[in-house]
Amino acid sequence: KGLWIAMVAAAVSFASAGPAAAQQRSIFAMAGISSDVNDQHFPSIGGGVLFDVAGPWISVGGQGDIFFSGGYVAGRGGPIAQIDLLGHRPVRPFVLGGYAWGEEAGPMLGAGVDVGSRNGIGFRVSVQDYFARVGGVDCGLVGMPRSFCDSLPHAGRPYTGHQLSVQVGLVWR
Repeated sequence: KGLWIAMVAAAVSFASAGPAAAQQRSIFAMAGISSDVNDQHFPSIGGGVLFDVAGPWISVGGQGDIFFSGGYVAGRGGPIAQIDLLGHRPVRPFVLGGYAWGEEAGPMLGAGVDVGSRNGIGFRVSVQDYFARVGGVDCGLVGMPRSFCDSLPHAGRPYTGHQLSVQVGLVWR
């Protein structure tokens, strides 16, 4: 299911209309490590495409990731927006945000840097945090003593989990 979502997101990104003369396109391919709300870590690969929509400063597009754990494969994908802090320079720090559907999904905030991708191939590094709302446990409803709930993460109360992803790879402009 997750792999299907990532493949559809990538297909939609590449099947859309081509960029206008003033729009630049960036394509990136990444590999990295992603975590889940249980602090487990998984190797991942991914990629995406961004189109400049406000000069060299703001880009929008899509991104997808695939995770591996033993024989299990899952994925997530969705729209992203990126703000380049220095415009089109040889070293381009950026912040990004978006939303992903699939495995380890939710709203995302992140930051990174593209190096040497002015008009060709460059290097890209990013750190992203996907937020997941984790429901709590009502001990009274399930007939458990309060001491049991106190032993659970966050004492059984709902919380927002963080799913960090660190990725490195290539970017083409």
